[in-house]
Amino acid sequence: ENMREQALRDRLSGLYNPYFMAASLENELSRARRDSHPVSLIMLDIDHFRELNANFGHPRVDEMLTELGRLLKNSIRAGDMACRYGGDEFLLILPDTPFEIARQRAEQLRSQIKTISVRDQAGKYVHISASFGIAIWPDHGDSITYLLMVADAAMYRAKDEGRDRIVFAVKPKPQSDT
Repeated sequence: ENMREQALRDRLSGLYNPYFMAASLENELSRARRDSHPVSLIMLDIDHFRELNANFGHPRVDEMLTELGRLLKNSIRAGDMACRYGGDEFLLILPDTPFEIARQRAEQLRSQIKTISVRDQAGKYVHISASFGIAIWPDHGDSITYLLMVADAAMYRAKDEGRDRIVFAVKPKPQSDT
């Protein structure tokens, strides 16, 4: 059982890993297609992560990632999934969650994340922030790959627009038959 848990979860954050995330998201999208319920994706990325690692060191930043993992796990409903998508990228999968609820959740998390800090060697605390991108099935695409791509693009737009903000995915342009 311990080995199984280690295979599903990221060791540092305690969140689901990308492999489990992909399989779970496919299941959720299948269920959503069958039941005609939305699935919201919230992708978030820690702002200035490279600088945090350079200025505070990996052990202190790892402590912060562990704390962030706890915050994300404790901030979701039963049935939602919090995943570590990459080094400083995280993904929340929110089944049966419409746009407005996803926006509210992202705003709550954005506010809560700012209470997490990294402590330097002199004892000074620096609070972190994160940038968010939101995509919703079926509004922003039908495939996992496309939904993740538009959520990621929205998150990077949040970074480009000044960080510590939430940006919503752009609806895809209709494709012509030609």
